[in-house]
Amino acid sequence: MLSKKETIGTFAAFVAICGAFAAVYVFARRQAEPVLEAGHSLVSDPNWEVVRIVPEERSKPAFGPDQVFFKNGSTTDHIGFELNYLGQLTSPDGSPVVVLSGRTCVGCDAGMSFFMYSPKSNQVGTYAYPAGNVSSKDDGSDDKPELYYSGRAFLGKCLLSHAEWEGIIAFGRQRDELGAWESVVQVYEFEPDGAFNGKAIYQNLPDIAESLKRVAQGVCREMPAKDYTD
Repeated sequence: MLSKKETIGTFAAFVAICGAFAAVYVFARRQAEPVLEAGHSLVSDPNWEVVRIVPEERSKPAFGPDQVFFKNGSTTDHIGFELNYLGQLTSPDGSPVVVLSGRTCVGCDAGMSFFMYSPKSNQVGTYAYPAGNVSSKDDGSDDKPELYYSGRAFLGKCLLSHAEWEGIIAFGRQRDELGAWESVVQVYEFEPDGAFNGKAIYQNLPDIAESLKRVAQGVCREMPAKDYTD
């Protein structure tokens, strides 16, 4: 039989081991949780809220996109990599569209993207991420990447002048063909047939103040800035 001292020591060691396992478990769970870039209220359908995002083990010779878990128990693993959940939009037919940021590949030259995932059609639309500073660098060049775009983007019902308009709008500036800076607004919106398309506007630009007021009203949110080289 163990002495009282030995029993206490054994119990203490057991507690320490349990604590270590608990710490590892908590860390793993936190790593597996989705990164919600900021609090938001942009929910078209609560059943399709993202509750967890789990990257596939990177040590594998070949690994697939992140696995996304939804509140209703559904999952998908064909959206992209390094995903972050941004919110939802409502398509013209009333079905939700889940918006995430991320990349189309890992360890490649692709820049940041945002993804429009439709649970109804199981289709994904991919677009260049419009918030932050974007630089370019020629392949094989030793030159420092050159900044060619800088902007802020907003998701949701972000226009005072068109209260029911819903989509993504980005206010930025970019270099023209001569290297001079010009203002540009990029508008990504739903068309009546449900297609989601983007266009650039260079004249009669919407005012960013409209979107900021809609953010204050809780129906629009600013997308997190992400600086990257494309």
